[in-house]
Amino acid sequence: MRERLKPMLFDDEHLDEGRQQPALISAQGAVRSAQAKRKDCSRLTDDQIPLHSFNTLLKDLATFS
Repeated sequence: MRERLKPMLFDDEHLDEGRQQPALISAQGAVRSAQAKRKDCSRLTDDQIPLHSFNTLLKDLATFS
């Protein structure tokens, strides 16, 4: 489910792209792609929809009946 929701989350959809570029590696060993960095800064999807963490998305969805 989380894979399908990646466009709406702060998750990196292009993780392989980030690994191919020489860059500083974060403490966890993962390199963020340019697209993921844009999502982090803008806090919006490419369609201008607000991003969520997985937990906040579940809480938001729980309000629907």
